[in-house]
Amino acid sequence: MAKKEQKAQDTAAQTPAQEPAPQAGAQAAPKSAGPSRLELVEAKLNVLEGRVAELEKKIEQGIKGGGGGPKPKFGGTRQATPTKDTKTGNLFESKSACAKAVAEEFGLDPDNHFAWYELIKVAPDRFVPCNEQEAEVVAKMKAAREEKEAAELQAKIDAEEKGQK
Repeated sequence: MAKKEQKAQDTAAQTPAQEPAPQAGAQAAPKSAGPSRLELVEAKLNVLEGRVAELEKKIEQGIKGGGGGPKPKFGGTRQATPTKDTKTGNLFESKSACAKAVAEEFGLDPDNHFAWYELIKVAPDRFVPCNEQEAEVVAKMKAAREEKEAAELQAKIDAEEKGQK
């Protein structure tokens, strides 16, 4: 029973009570000099509107700049970095190809997929990325190799077709 009475008192305290009418000759209590709740809410709203406007500008600039689009999570394009051996002057299509070619010289396993990282620890200044002219030479070498491989594959296919007839 005591709980019900306590709950009733709490409810009565939460409901706004009617203020008694001021008596004649009594002065009304002055209201607080601070901003009202409505003014505070309006001020916060103005701040939020400003932030939204700033974010909209940033988004618009990102879209115009081309950098605001979604980035791939995985499987992005990988591009081989043509590499030059400064000691021998040899050019390689990629860091991996370079590591496989010279791994045995440094006592490394050429089949290790991370041989490049071991190689640059052993000889950090020996291997450098190719400049533009050297990269063009590497691209031509790669195209010639791919053309040769395609011709060999076509010859093999032709030989198999002749064998079947």
